[in-house]
Amino acid sequence: MNIQELKGHISHRVFELAKEVCSLTDGKHQTEHHQPCPVCRDGDNRFRFYPKEKTFHCRRCGFGGDIFQLVEKVFNESFADAYNRIAQASGYDNSVPPVKKQGQRRKVAEYVYADEHGKPHHKIIRYEYPDGKKDFPQYKMESGQWKKGKPDFEFPLRYPDVAKADTLLIFEGEKCANLVQELLGKSGRTPKIVATTVPGGSPNAKAWYAILQRFPDIGRKVRIFPDNDESGRKAAMTAADAFVRANIQYDITTHDIKIIELPGLPPKGDFVDWYKSDFVDEGKDEAACIETLSALCTRTEPVIPDIVTACLDSSTGQSCQSDGQSKLKLTCWADIEGGEPTWLWENKIAIGDLTLISGAGSVGKSFWTCYLMSHVTNGYQWIDGTPCKQEAVILFPVEGKKKIFKNRLEANGVNMKNCFLLEGEEVFDKQTKTLRFDPVNLGTRSYIESAIDGVQEKTGLPVKLLIIDPVGNFLGDVNSYKDSEVRGVLMPLQEIAERRGIAIILVAHHGKGEHHASQNQTLGSVALVNTPRAVWQIYRDKMNKDLRYFAPSKTNDAIDPTTVSFTIIKPDGQVQIKDTDIRKHADDFMHEQRQNGTPGRKPTELTEAEKFLQDILASGEKPATEIYEAAESRGIKKRTLDTAKKNLGVLSNKEHFSGRWIWELSALEDGKTILAPFEGCKNAENDEILENKAHEQDLFRRVQESHVYT
Repeated sequence: MNIQELKGHISHRVFELAKEVCSLTDGKHQTEHHQPCPVCRDGDNRFRFYPKEKTFHCRRCGFGGDIFQLVEKVFNESFADAYNRIAQASGYDNSVPPVKKQGQRRKVAEYVYADEHGKPHHKIIRYEYPDGKKDFPQYKMESGQWKKGKPDFEFPLRYPDVAKADTLLIFEGEKCANLVQELLGKSGRTPKIVATTVPGGSPNAKAWYAILQRFPDIGRKVRIFPDNDESGRKAAMTAADAFVRANIQYDITTHDIKIIELPGLPPKGDFVDWYKSDFVDEGKDEAACIETLSALCTRTEPVIPDIVTACLDSSTGQSCQSDGQSKLKLTCWADIEGGEPTWLWENKIAIGDLTLISGAGSVGKSFWTCYLMSHVTNGYQWIDGTPCKQEAVILFPVEGKKKIFKNRLEANGVNMKNCFLLEGEEVFDKQTKTLRFDPVNLGTRSYIESAIDGVQEKTGLPVKLLIIDPVGNFLGDVNSYKDSEVRGVLMPLQEIAERRGIAIILVAHHGKGEHHASQNQTLGSVALVNTPRAVWQIYRDKMNKDLRYFAPSKTNDAIDPTTVSFTIIKPDGQVQIKDTDIRKHADDFMHEQRQNGTPGRKPTELTEAEKFLQDILASGEKPATEIYEAAESRGIKKRTLDTAKKNLGVLSNKEHFSGRWIWELSALEDGKTILAPFEGCKNAENDEILENKAHEQDLFRRVQESHVYT
């Protein structure tokens, strides 16, 4: 029998059964559903039974629960024993006792954190469930006893050793940190190297910063090992940010902080997975693992404090701040080295920066990038007479078939020997004994630098151009409409461009809405436009659809850049330049192409908000909080957005009772916004039937809001 069957069997006599099993005694002024509490032995009849819910509660000791919890508490026994006791008393077969969900969990490990005196301060217990889920309850030491809850101050794991260490190896969890510490001991390494973490893992920047405020000397030489997922990489940046800020505050100038990415990690893998696949399965000893770690740490460049801090501030918005006295950092401009921009194409595409090229669908963006690649791979002089050196190009995977895109490359005269496609990485999975392919995305930035080194070694030419077309395809799990997440991906990409001396071109699509400025036409977060130093738009001519314009929209480094006009010769797709000295801005072309052809006509704020909603919800439902945030970044007021939502008939529903509000576009018919039909109801023309009253009330509310239901 399972628990539900037993509950059904005793449902009509729960109170009487509780009196029998728990030996409840009659108290003073006893009533039918009031008894002395069998838990705290209170004799004032504060123990009450609620017939409707079939639960018990004591107003004195606070106990509350059903009959199973009551028996567990009174007899101080397990759930299985309580189940058997109740089943036996009820006369029902209890030969197959159930297992309570909480009883399914298995205690795997216990991690005790010590204070500066080496005494237990707090601990974390690791539980695992059969379905793979994990639980990590935390306990603190109070008056010599463990009590559930977080302590006021969290020490790092192995703190007494951490305080004496020269080098800290930081991991996301205690399991990885303990394994590394064990390997260090077996390999005979110096005790001055300590593997550690904090409760909550390396993402707990507040804990690290509080530790560094109290013990600033521990943050001088740090190696951080992230898990192989987006959250792991953000966690590593967060931890690095804490150490960088503390070092700056306490005037520690070494900044020997490195983020180490373990090679060949499976998705969501950590150090334990890496050690098992690369060393245990291969029969290698502990010393080999430590030597490999040491070599990785030596090869990896230290993080740049300014870049880390900027990435954290933009990518998470949760970087830690000092609770104490802040220290102002000033640099005299006389001490900063000056210089002129370095150009791939003078006054148009800079080396060491990001450049965004945006345009509507089928306007010719990929043809234009083929034209750019033909000049760079061959060293052809640009059409306006400016020089171009022969260099190598790397291209991210393209949309559509490769053979079709290769035809475009050949039509534009690209030197194929100097042009490479970066598709991802093939990793040998030692468990399945097969090759696993990891597609490239902007979260795996190590692929990019490895590709640059590989192409330069193969061709003997420096890589000076990297094209990501379209950039939205390679954002991974990043929300393309969330500024902080997009900026968190682009800032490290900007750092690679500057450090490696290459031009990185991002290609993006236009949205469908009307906007006040051409920069706002790009689909997605405004970070796609604000982060690059230059933004160029491609438009078709209003009268001659075969004529296109490559027009400047934002140029921070270029001085009075000109627009280039071109056509695409069919059927091969060769780009032919028509004019290079057109004195028009992208805004001019945008205004010319507005509906009804009125130059300079500006859309109303409401129209812009409606178009924004149509664009952001075109790919599917989105959380309301993200939509409001994206709208605010584009200067759309909340009241205007709410009005646009009502006009468009945008549906909003909660994920669950206490969940987020989710928005989605309703269906369209003959230009009218209509409600998507509820599951379980028929068309209104055929005597609409609703499954329950809640659907009916929801439908009535929506109809009252001037929506049309068919």
